[in-house]
Amino acid sequence: NGPQGAGMVAANLGRYIATAYQTPVCIINAAYSGTVIEQHQRNDANRTDLSTIYGRALRRAQVAGVVNNVKAILYYQGEYHNGFATYPGLFDKLYKAWKEDFPAVQKIYIEQINTGCDPIGNAEIRDIQRKFAQTYSDITVMAACGIREFTGCHFYYKGYEQMAQWWRPVYGRDFYGDQAANITSPKIISAAYSTSAHTALDLSFDMPVVWPADTLGSRMEDHLKLDG
Repeated sequence: NGPQGAGMVAANLGRYIATAYQTPVCIINAAYSGTVIEQHQRNDANRTDLSTIYGRALRRAQVAGVVNNVKAILYYQGEYHNGFATYPGLFDKLYKAWKEDFPAVQKIYIEQINTGCDPIGNAEIRDIQRKFAQTYSDITVMAACGIREFTGCHFYYKGYEQMAQWWRPVYGRDFYGDQAANITSPKIISAAYSTSAHTALDLSFDMPVVWPADTLGSRMEDHLKLDG
């Protein structure tokens, strides 16, 4: 229940799926707090290296007899990676490892990092993650903005519970025939100043965007940063 209890996403997601669709579900929980993407990589010389996060997760799936039945991977790399120039290559390496070791995977879900922790490279990482859905046909990206109980770096239990609530209908759409609409984050199509004095922005999205003024006590414009 502390501010680094990332495993609560998996626990709640399993509960929501089982309840909503009346079906058993198996989730291999590989969450590990305070880590960066380099620490999530596979040891190619020993894929089930138990000293690695990746190796422990793969070995658990093998021992459970489900490694060839894993249908989806949900990845939230919540700590920040200041060397953002290397991030796409590191993610691509991880993506290819997943596809090799979990051959039945159909969908990969990415939770975009939130603002906070260390702002250096933060915006660049979010933009790289946003574009994953354009680069990889099987990836869906969800923004973390608007999730409650955010400490400015991590989330408390209710925050991770809300992540699971948001992902449940996406799983439902992709695997259980759920027809829910507008369940993923809006995708930005264009952004441009709409006045010559640069006093207003015109943002276009791929779906209607509703942002009540009291969303976590802030307005949409409070989250627009135009100073670099």
